[in-house]
Amino acid sequence: MLYLDGRTSGPLFLSQTGIRLDTNAIGALYNRFRKRMGEDKITHHSLRKFHRTKLESCIPSSYVKKLQGKATDAYIQPEQTGELTRAYIESYDVLRVFTKDVELEAVKQELSLYKVESDMQRLSQHGKVNELEAKLERMERALQAIYERTKPKP
Repeated sequence: MLYLDGRTSGPLFLSQTGIRLDTNAIGALYNRFRKRMGEDKITHHSLRKFHRTKLESCIPSSYVKKLQGKATDAYIQPEQTGELTRAYIESYDVLRVFTKDVELEAVKQELSLYKVESDMQRLSQHGKVNELEAKLERMERALQAIYERTKPKP
């Protein structure tokens, strides 16, 4: 089974430099994600409940308890046979936040909008946005003047 970036073992969350993220860093990333999405109603608990509810629709509840680290019957050990891993992989489509109806292009477009917003914020911080807007306005006026000069006369 592949992990992230081809890894099959080790920590789940790594920084860009490959260092294991501690719980504080993961919490900070989560809070940044929430702010970016504008969703204050999404909590750790609501994500855990979403995970449990979706999984219980397709795999036994004892497996879900194992996956969420809750107490289960000592005699039920699907992780020993690989059954737990198989069931979890098969339930992947149920856990997706985006439905199959969502096109990859729509997701890419939304991500590019976030990138543009982020770039605009960075430029704005350096006072570049006003300069670029003024330059664009001058270019539009110059194009309009060229159009007026080259427009055929009736």
